[in-house]
Amino acid sequence: MKPYKPTFMERAKEVAKKILKPFALGRWVYPVIQRMYRFYAIPKKRKRLQKYGPEALGRLHKLMVDNNVEYYFDAGTLLGFVRDKCFMPHDDDMDIAIMEGSITPPKLLKLFIDNGYGYVHSFDYEGRILMFTVTDVTGITIDVFFQTLREGSDTVFDAWGLYWFADRTYPSPIANTVISYPYLKPTGFKTIEIFGQKAVIPENIDEVLESEFGDWRNPDPNFVHVDTEHTEWPGFGYKLTLEDALNHK
Repeated sequence: MKPYKPTFMERAKEVAKKILKPFALGRWVYPVIQRMYRFYAIPKKRKRLQKYGPEALGRLHKLMVDNNVEYYFDAGTLLGFVRDKCFMPHDDDMDIAIMEGSITPPKLLKLFIDNGYGYVHSFDYEGRILMFTVTDVTGITIDVFFQTLREGSDTVFDAWGLYWFADRTYPSPIANTVISYPYLKPTGFKTIEIFGQKAVIPENIDEVLESEFGDWRNPDPNFVHVDTEHTEWPGFGYKLTLEDALNHK
């Protein structure tokens, strides 16, 4: 399959980001552009997920299984599959987590690229790729997270997030703040069927979702992940080019 090509608006947003983010005034102008972009793009991404999500799910699961990659659906995708038996109406992408030691980020990224997925971005923090994002041929974005066990624990992951705050000073336009959430490690996995497709989720699903969302059974329209318990790490995470990500150690 041919990779999805970014739209004009998506390309324009990236250009604006590179121009504006290094400057004090630009750091305040860029969030306005970002909000305008989200007003335009997010409804389209939601519709795309609802329309093409099942076939993208089937391709993704097959790719992981055929290549023996230990993965599971996570975050909002997992919540939608378990609680709502579908993609949540306000969700706009898919999230998967990769078990530590299953495959290295560069190898998995190459697997995606070789199978026709498009590259969006990836982030390095102190020599580790924490996550990357690719696009299915339909344009659906897939966030791929590499959870690592929290130091001193064998049951809690550091689930990584990268954020850029307009009111902070960064050393470059590709620098981002690194945070992590204390998410419970799956004790095992099971395969479910949804939309007539197969998907992998944790066996201890109640405990995993509780660690990620609290009272997950009752929808909260105001829920924001970054407002929940998290740790902010020193230094910065840096966005990588595709070439740098594929050649990463």
